[in-house]
Amino acid sequence: MTLNNLGLVYSKSTPAAALPSHNTAARLLTGVWPPRARSARAPPGFQHAKATELYKKAIAIRESIFGPDHPDVALFLFNLGVCYGKMNRLDLAKPCLYRALKIRKRVYGPHHQSTHVVRSWVQYFNWPEEEE
Repeated sequence: MTLNNLGLVYSKSTPAAALPSHNTAARLLTGVWPPRARSARAPPGFQHAKATELYKKAIAIRESIFGPDHPDVALFLFNLGVCYGKMNRLDLAKPCLYRALKIRKRVYGPHHQSTHVVRSWVQYFNWPEEEE
């Protein structure tokens, strides 16, 4: 989505620069999502393993730009944690979701919707809200 959003920004100021960003975003999504499947729920054929690799790269990039406790880092940690959870890799999901929850609590507060979304996944796996 970020490359697609970058393309949208470029399209307003420098239209010629927009196309490479849009094309790269489309190429990355095509490798993960099956054709015609762009819903919030992962369809049959979603490549969770490939998605986790892309999320890890996105986290590394955002950490290098924004630092380790930025909300953008929390977003991709959350996505990575959910992806691991759907792969039944709870040992890998847990640290991602707890770190995302910690960042969102600090940035948005404990009652913000963004914090609640992560908390709901922690509760879904029957983990305590605070990491043990």
